[in-house]
Amino acid sequence: MDGDESCARQQRPSPHRPYASTPMRHLFNVFGRIMAIERVDERWVAHLSGPDGKRAKAQLAIPSELGPDELAQYLYDIYHENATPTNGDVFEIRAS
Repeated sequence: MDGDESCARQQRPSPHRPYASTPMRHLFNVFGRIMAIERVDERWVAHLSGPDGKRAKAQLAIPSELGPDELAQYLYDIYHENATPTNGDVFEIRAS
């Protein structure tokens, strides 16, 4: 096996951790609050974005096995008590 094959093999995600090596950032509107969720190594990290652009780490544990397509539903399930008549949903603003 030459160096190119070895490098390519190391970059493939594990079938047990399909999101581990793919950098992902997602921005959500969570009942009127902006939350950024980022994949760091093998875990999700959440930050609340303030109106001044500053970020504060959210006290939120997101299961590492959760896929990016499951984040909005998870946030809804956790924060549904924050729903108001004018901010009654969770939706993704941007993914990168």
